[in-house]
Amino acid sequence: MPSRMAREVRKVNQAGLMLVKKAMEKLQLSARAYDRILKVAWTAADLGEGSFKL
Repeated sequence: MPSRMAREVRKVNQAGLMLVKKAMEKLQLSARAYDRILKVAWTAADLGEGSFKL
């Protein structure tokens, strides 16, 4: 699924955005890494039946 489509389908709450933003700044991650982090988090949430919220 393209990144743009994933962002349209899935919404990230404010707490999730802040967490990812802090990690990106601290680890100096790229925009590509951001997209991959979100995809992995969404997969984990799907596998955990929604117990992992982003």
